[in-house]
Amino acid sequence: MKKISMAILIMTIAAWEPPAAAQQGVRPALTSPLVNAPADSGGNFERLGGDLPKVLGGKDHAMYLVTADIYVPSGKTVRIEPGTALLFKNFTGMHVEGKLLAQGTREKPIVFTSEFDDRFRPADTIKANAYDWNGIYIHESGLATLMANCEIVYSVYGINSLTKFIKLENVRFADNGRADLTIEDQKVAVTPEPFSYAVAIKDARINGVPVEILMDPEMPKRNTLRYSGIGILAGGISMGTWFFIQQSRDRQKIEDMADTSITGVNSPLVEYSLSDFNRALRQRDTDLGLAITGFCLSFLGALGVGFSFTF
Repeated sequence: MKKISMAILIMTIAAWEPPAAAQQGVRPALTSPLVNAPADSGGNFERLGGDLPKVLGGKDHAMYLVTADIYVPSGKTVRIEPGTALLFKNFTGMHVEGKLLAQGTREKPIVFTSEFDDRFRPADTIKANAYDWNGIYIHESGLATLMANCEIVYSVYGINSLTKFIKLENVRFADNGRADLTIEDQKVAVTPEPFSYAVAIKDARINGVPVEILMDPEMPKRNTLRYSGIGILAGGISMGTWFFIQQSRDRQKIEDMADTSITGVNSPLVEYSLSDFNRALRQRDTDLGLAITGFCLSFLGALGVGFSFTF
């Protein structure tokens, strides 16, 4: 009997395979600038499920506990703000049927992870592992989806996209069970460091996809702000300089009108009346005000140009 039991034990050990995460080796420690993660097993998280709002994240809710599948509805655009974390419960995932704009920053990445990620729920005794949640599923109608400075960790499929017309910038994949990135049923090899992917514009034209939808959605607003700012900056400087010169001439004219060193019929006091003198004073003040206005406009234009580089 002991021999039989020992044989069964040996066969069981030989047949057992370590989980996928263990086979892949030790994952480099994930870090995130998101702080103040609650230690109460999720009591401070807003629950999330179903269709997403137009904007997710921001100051009020930076962290969400996904309790049911979430959707970017078809024909809609959903924007996820930088610094947002979505913690998925088992058997849940994200379906992108419209356009997803998840644009984090290097300082504030957007994190898609397991509900057991100890960066956000340090009080939990259960540790996150691969296969904890399903992953992000981008449907064919989800073309022009943009994800930048994001983390996708501890899922089954990572990102599975049925369309190649998506854009990834500095996306980090780690500890995903079956795949990190699949595009049109083809697994894509990703690098350990942040990974980027984009389709060439010529490919879009060949496939009949409108090129405009692949452009950066913020580009029109950015260009409008930038070029308007440049115009206001240049116009303000020109206006301020012109009227500053004019008020300098006005001041010289006033000094000439008040010159008492010249006497006789050529005296300014004879040539100009009091109303002429007051008119010159008002003109000087007007030109000075317009000069200040011009320089203020140039300052506002410079602010607009600078702000256009922040998004």
